[in-house]
Amino acid sequence: LVADRLGYDIEDTIAIGDSMNDVEALLAAGRGIAMGGAPAEVVRIADHVTDRLEDDGLAKAFAFLGLIDWSSPASSDMHPLSFASSFAR
Repeated sequence: LVADRLGYDIEDTIAIGDSMNDVEALLAAGRGIAMGGAPAEVVRIADHVTDRLEDDGLAKAFAFLGLIDWSSPASSDMHPLSFASSFAR
C-alpha cells in the first residue's frame, strides 16, 4: 500500500468512493466514506456516507473529517454529515 511506502499508519488514511471498484480501498482505509448515490453494497461497507458530488459531498466529507473549514451556503449551522448515516464495518 502507498501508506506503508510513505510511512503512514493505515488508520490515518481515508478512502472516498461511489462505485463497486472502490470497495477494496474503502475496506483497506482507516476510514471509508461512500458518496451519495453509491450502490447499496458500497454504502454498507463504508464508515460514513456523504452527499452526492454535485451537492458538495466531497467538501462535506472533508469538513466532517476536519480537513477543511467549510460550511454549506444553504445552512451554515448544519454539521456537514448530519444528514447521512454512519455504518460500522
